[in-house]
Amino acid sequence: MISKPFAFPVSQWGLIDEKPISSDAGREEYRVAIGEVKNEKKETIRYIEENIYKDILNCLISEDEKVKKRYRLYQNLNQVPPIIVKYEKDVIMHNSAVQNYYMKIKTALEDISTDILIKAIAEAKSSSRWSAKKGDGIRALEALVRAKTGVNYHTELILYTVKCSILETEEDPLKIHTILSQMTEDQIVDFIGAVKEYSIAEEMSNETLGKLLDTYKIEEIEAEVNKAVTTRYFLGLLA
Repeated sequence: MISKPFAFPVSQWGLIDEKPISSDAGREEYRVAIGEVKNEKKETIRYIEENIYKDILNCLISEDEKVKKRYRLYQNLNQVPPIIVKYEKDVIMHNSAVQNYYMKIKTALEDISTDILIKAIAEAKSSSRWSAKKGDGIRALEALVRAKTGVNYHTELILYTVKCSILETEEDPLKIHTILSQMTEDQIVDFIGAVKEYSIAEEMSNETLGKLLDTYKIEEIEAEVNKAVTTRYFLGLLA
């Protein structure tokens, strides 16, 4: 008998159990039906479940459009986990199991050549935001991770892990990546502009830049900012 999984739209998600589960992190998780498996007669065989932290679930199903639009959901019922949640541009751990998946992928990446990782990220960066088609680089990366772990991990989680690994291995003596990660896009633009303004006219009104100038020369700051911005743009962490 042929069976096929079908994803529910978020509006049709339902709780498997009204009582939440307490995770190791002390956050409550709900068992949520995010899809179903049907047979060839289109009869429901079983529901597809995923645990989701209560606070994240509330945001995903919120009726407040300002809240919902800051989150993006990636569903693939044939991968692990079957959903990945992004808050703005960053993947967030939507349950206590995702961090474990992340660590297993990270270990697998240690034996995968850098050129494969970079090609996959380049494809993800250059492809259409709405395109479901994967390039050869992403498929090759998925296959290698699957061979090393025995698990068909979610594409978005694999790419996220690669991005984190690249950021972790890049030398960042001025902690520019940390600074940028705590800023909104408007604040990043203002900061970059302030660095450029000071390098040209030695005029400055940006507090973050002022603190850096207490320790470093503008030439050092500008070089590290340029490097960090280039990396973050390539990784899709900037617009």
